[in-house]
Amino acid sequence: MGDFDGALVEFRKALVIKEQALGKDHLSTANNYSNIGLALDSKEDFGEALVEHEKALTIRKKLLGDHSPVTAESYHNIGAVMYRSGDYNTALVNFRKAHEIREIVLGKEHEYTALSSDWIADTVANIST
Repeated sequence: MGDFDGALVEFRKALVIKEQALGKDHLSTANNYSNIGLALDSKEDFGEALVEHEKALTIRKKLLGDHSPVTAESYHNIGAVMYRSGDYNTALVNFRKAHEIREIVLGKEHEYTALSSDWIADTVANIST
């Protein structure tokens, strides 16, 4: 298992620097929020992970709009947190949003579009059980 606590310390240090140097509404800042969310998700701190991923999503939507692969990544990450926490219905909404964006922007045959389809299928299977 990785040192997620150590990673969080470093991600948070980088976040402070990026917020000071680049501002709170910068893609690099959003990427740090996302990285913090991924580390928290790995620690199964789902509530805090969700907060960080939502911060990343807000910035990405503001800067890139609703139809960006990077915005889709945020929806996917939120879906993954909700899936791992057992909230399959909310996970499904987010996976479908990521899929919709990826299908429009990347195309139906792209690997990330297929990845979204896999997550949707798995989530539907868990809702049905």
